[in-house]
Amino acid sequence: YRFRVGNLECIAISNRDDIGAEDIFAVDQAVLDKELGQRGLALSELEVGYNCLLVNTGESRVLIDVGWGQGVPDRQGRVVQSLQTLGIEPQEIDWIVFTHEDGDHILGLVDPDGTPVYPNARCVLWKEGWEHFRATDWDERPDEIAAVGRLILPVLEERGEFIDAEVEFLPGFRLIPATGHRPGHSVVEISSEGERLLNLGDAFVLPIQVEFPEWATVFDTLPDKAAEDRLRLMELAVADGVQVFAFHFPFPAVGSIERQGEGYIWRPVGA
Repeated sequence: YRFRVGNLECIAISNRDDIGAEDIFAVDQAVLDKELGQRGLALSELEVGYNCLLVNTGESRVLIDVGWGQGVPDRQGRVVQSLQTLGIEPQEIDWIVFTHEDGDHILGLVDPDGTPVYPNARCVLWKEGWEHFRATDWDERPDEIAAVGRLILPVLEERGEFIDAEVEFLPGFRLIPATGHRPGHSVVEISSEGERLLNLGDAFVLPIQVEFPEWATVFDTLPDKAAEDRLRLMELAVADGVQVFAFHFPFPAVGSIERQGEGYIWRPVGA
């Protein structure tokens, strides 16, 4: 899905098919059933997407998150195939920016043998995210994820740009901390010609969290902080009228957040 932020060409890329949202929320089942039922929804009908974002600045191609890649059975992504469909080879990616270092965002950086998938790309990570990733005890991870994770470390050490948050690291790009989901997790803000976009990473996993920012997921390391992050980001999105991209929202994962009464609502593009 192609769209623009000022003079930047942006392309939302589906990394893999959506999956069901069962067992996602760390919320009482009765609360979920009640609130979703009032909206004519059921938890089994909600879907979690997997989407990466490509930005063409005119001078470089910037890929935000790289998905699962090919190293983990049953979780393989298709970012490379999608890029090739667009006529872009992996070696033509100049920068990779990571919102954080969970497997579904970073493991596509290397092939199963450890070869970098994007041989010419520099990798941008918030310093806190890098420290968290480097300190990971891989022996506690599932074997297939740990195996790929260990292969990524030397690639990041060689190609990584470990930056401070809230500073412009490429023209129009900066990272905004949102650490309730994971230590070192950040949102990527993109701006051009007075227009802006927030790539929310995993600050939100499902659109219903726009209405219920207090609904934590089982993946949020600090649930209360994650809820505070969601409120802060929604207020930023509403106050400045920025576009929003969310890695786990249904494809194309692009839209806006609007105020509704005392709360907020998600407006997907085209709605």
